[in-house]
Amino acid sequence: MTGDLEVVDPSELCDDTCDFAYDGECGDGGPGSTWDVCEYGTDCSDCGPRTLHDCDTDGSVCRDTCPFAGDGQCDDGGTDALTDLCICGTDCLDCGSRTLDDCGPDSLVCDDTCDSAYDGECDDGGFCSDWDECACGTDCFDCGPRTLYECDTGDPICEDTCPFTIDGQCDDGGIDATTDLCACGTDCLDCGSRTSEDCTPHGDGDGIIDEDDVCDNTPAGTAVDPEGRPLGDLDLDCDTDLDDHALFLQEFTGPAYRPVAACCLPDRVCMLATEAECTGLWQGVGTTCAPNPCTAFVIIDTVPVGNPGNQYDLGSSTGRYGDVAYVYNIGKFEVTAGQYTAFLNAVAVTDTYELYNPYMADPSFRLGCNIQREESPGGYSYSVAPDWANRPVNYVSWGDVARFANWLHNGQPTGGQNLSTTEDGSYYLNGATDNAVLYDVVREQDASWVIPTEDEWYKAAYHKNDGVTRHYYYWPTSSDILPGYVTDSGNLSGTGTAFTEGGSDPGNYATYNGDDGIDGIGSPYHRTEIGEWENSGSPYATFDQGGNVWEWTETTYLSFYRILRGGSFTDIDHYLRAPFHIESFLTDEFPNVGFRVAALP
Repeated sequence: MTGDLEVVDPSELCDDTCDFAYDGECGDGGPGSTWDVCEYGTDCSDCGPRTLHDCDTDGSVCRDTCPFAGDGQCDDGGTDALTDLCICGTDCLDCGSRTLDDCGPDSLVCDDTCDSAYDGECDDGGFCSDWDECACGTDCFDCGPRTLYECDTGDPICEDTCPFTIDGQCDDGGIDATTDLCACGTDCLDCGSRTSEDCTPHGDGDGIIDEDDVCDNTPAGTAVDPEGRPLGDLDLDCDTDLDDHALFLQEFTGPAYRPVAACCLPDRVCMLATEAECTGLWQGVGTTCAPNPCTAFVIIDTVPVGNPGNQYDLGSSTGRYGDVAYVYNIGKFEVTAGQYTAFLNAVAVTDTYELYNPYMADPSFRLGCNIQREESPGGYSYSVAPDWANRPVNYVSWGDVARFANWLHNGQPTGGQNLSTTEDGSYYLNGATDNAVLYDVVREQDASWVIPTEDEWYKAAYHKNDGVTRHYYYWPTSSDILPGYVTDSGNLSGTGTAFTEGGSDPGNYATYNGDDGIDGIGSPYHRTEIGEWENSGSPYATFDQGGNVWEWTETTYLSFYRILRGGSFTDIDHYLRAPFHIESFLTDEFPNVGFRVAALP
């Protein structure tokens, strides 16, 4: 296992001699590039380091997706390999480039049945392709061989990238597996080869047909515990919702009993408990925290992000992202206009640090989120119409977002903007509004509610939630296929079905400007309500990490900026991709920028 081993590739190319370096868009023509305007490897600030084998089309395969790449021994099962823990061609650092002769025809996909083969351009839609006209592996002359990892051919899957391989029990979640700790087909030594039928999820989502299928409503691919319940299902009701989040806030690790009702604690957290255990306002038998009975409070619905120690994504051209060494929770949805309105009413009666932007009030010309402010002798009050309350807030700066996190950290107090409400907590701000001062703000050691780092955000969006792997999707909808969208004519793309809010989601959809015309879902809202695409979540069950609004992260860039991720309702598709991020001044406020928060244990 390489663990935290730092691998230095001697073939690395990385300089910024490109005239368009530092513009936030990769322009060197390599994998994930937006443009092809510079020499390969000369836009390192935007593309990340390149290697000589990033786009190898000389009839060989050279990838480093093997989790043991760089450990000093060849693990890909090809000629002269010491082990076959990985797919042939995926441990280039240790084995070198591989050919068909090295790997054998059963390990690589390589033929020239593509109609466009031999035209000098790679047309199979795979790694470093020029076009997506043919099936993966069918333009071998122009693209080079493909690995089984890149092309799902429907043939038996057999690799041993699961960290629990060779332990004597099958851990890949397929038919007859003992556990589902790893992705199906990655524990070949213990499970044998897998087919797509073997890997079809069953019942409770654990991939095993057995007596533990107690949660038959669990979506396929959901991470489950040994009993077949979704991870984080603390109240044993086969889902992860606000009730479970309330228990998470109480640091409840059970379930030792089944809570029977809810009460509102003095710090305004909704607690699941029995009447004897409730030390706050008892809500009565049968009451739950979903919806929140503590109506004066903001409940942030979060989901757990596990698999601590997962490996970073090698596939992103702008850097190496996604490795997080600890368990955390992240907002299931973006923070809404309704939640932000409650925040303003709590701390912005006199809005010292301008948490409210007047453009929020104008949904027509300024594309605001329709939060209205009224002034009275007692100060400001805020409201938002019901049909806007569950859409993401916008026109928020990084400083606004840090103050919202502090407010959550401090228990959602009311009062002026001071050290007990917004100016200290997870971040020490103490009146900071200047870009340079905000740039120096860091997460406090005892922080509870935070702005996610780029790694925390990236992992929740793209990691496949299949163990401590380096497996990531290209889009934050649990897919490597371009998400659908609402067309300019108001239909769901690829169908003749009209889009209606609250209607059925076909799966793999997002709110963005897919045909480069009308923004999002069109006037008057442009943005969908949170969770509108209920079948398009990430593997960790977050929603809208692609589209709707850009989301602030905690991560700094150069000496002036912080990073934003996810794309928005005004953007075309490539801004939603894993390789893409942008940076912005910390005081900037835009109609297509919002945020979500994360919670630390």
